[in-house]
Amino acid sequence: MKRLENLSILYVEDEQTLRESYTPFLEGVCQTLHVAQDGLEAYALYERHKPSIVLLDLYVPKLNGIELAKRIRKNDYDTVLIAFTGHSDRKVLLELVDLYFLSYLIKPVTRAALIEALMKASDKIYGSQYLLLPFSCSWDSRSKTLFHEEKQMHLTRRETLFLD
Repeated sequence: MKRLENLSILYVEDEQTLRESYTPFLEGVCQTLHVAQDGLEAYALYERHKPSIVLLDLYVPKLNGIELAKRIRKNDYDTVLIAFTGHSDRKVLLELVDLYFLSYLIKPVTRAALIEALMKASDKIYGSQYLLLPFSCSWDSRSKTLFHEEKQMHLTRRETLFLD
């Protein structure tokens, strides 16, 4: 998950057991993780740190996830928003579309589904920096690095020139 290493994530979850379950995993995949228990704390952390990704439960106290997203979207359309919720409601989903959420994950969320959403967020953030290739390979055009199943491959100068 090299593509996530330089990203910062704000994780907003009011349920302690879920926070404790996902926090170590998220700490292991990103550069910086900020964790909030409610919407007001989350907004303060967002303002202070400007994370790359906000992974938020929609039903948190003090300021719900939708209202938090609206505050973020007043001035910021670059931060990637991912909904992490136990509810599947069509009306809510339509609101999330209007707020440009990238993903809508319904709890319980598997690590595979979370990784997929985070990789999708990484693709959006880095744009066309990563080129997906056959055989589980990807090419990072900025660092001129080839990855196979998220492991960095060492290339000769000619191989690098060929891929570039």
